Amino acid sequence: MADSILADMRIPDGTPASYYADAAIALHNKDTEKANFCIAAAEKNFSPQSNKLFAESFYEIGWLKRAAR
Repeated sequence: MADSILADMRIPDGTPASYYADAAIALHNKDTEKANFCIAAAEKNFSPQSNKLFAESFYEIGWLKRAAR
């Protein structure tokens, strides 16, 4: 179901949103390996500010844990 919703959203490939959408689907499906891959790819290809924007929502819903400071 999530795949069909994502297809309807038409998120452009190669954007931080597309990487984090793929990670969200993977996390929903309990595929942490794929989710971590998508997040790492986003972190490699986009600015920390862009990643923070999307990662914040994952922290809020409990899918990611904040790094210890």
